[in-house]
Amino acid sequence: MSQSRWRKRLRFLGLALLLCAVGVVIALTLSRFFNAFYSNIPLGYEPKDSSRGKTLEQSPTEKTGQ
Repeated sequence: MSQSRWRKRLRFLGLALLLCAVGVVIALTLSRFFNAFYSNIPLGYEPKDSSRGKTLEQSPTEKTGQ
């Protein structure tokens, strides 16, 4: 009787781990998809000042991110 109880517990733990792994795979897939979609910068893109049509200077960002 104790073997069937352990088998049920192992089966439950295996199912829980499988569902966790599937969730991780789905989360990583969605994360990579959205990151690729929103960070797409076309090749040769240069930001321009719309009123004058001149290329804007790109200054390096500070380490604080501001």
